[in-house]
Amino acid sequence: MKPLAKVVKKGDVLPGVTKAAKKAAKKSKDVYRRPKGFRKGVRDKAWNAAKGPDGKVRDPLTGKVMDKKKPWDMGHKPGYEFRKHRDSARQRKITRKKFLDEHNDPSHYRPELPSSNQSHAGEDHTDDYLGP
Repeated sequence: MKPLAKVVKKGDVLPGVTKAAKKAAKKSKDVYRRPKGFRKGVRDKAWNAAKGPDGKVRDPLTGKVMDKKKPWDMGHKPGYEFRKHRDSARQRKITRKKFLDEHNDPSHYRPELPSSNQSHAGEDHTDDYLGP
């Protein structure tokens, strides 16, 4: 018997396969995979919320003043790290839409210099999750 579709890698199928095969391949993707980015306005809200009384945004680890026009990361506030959110979402069995709604909550983030964020130095290394 000839297969309907040849799966190249998880979620991808070759051209010319049935709609049902494409739909099945798409559904096989992890519902709680890391999103590629943020919805419009989320980064701006996180930046504005981080402004100090002087109107400046400072990296939480180094205290250096940050420039919005230069590269900066959306760092998770301690207790809101991605792995914790993903684990919570799996336990609660929420939909992809609900997962993305929670992911795009600007109150879970803070602007960080890329070096600070990528060092993971400001993370909460416990399993305690502060989100839903």
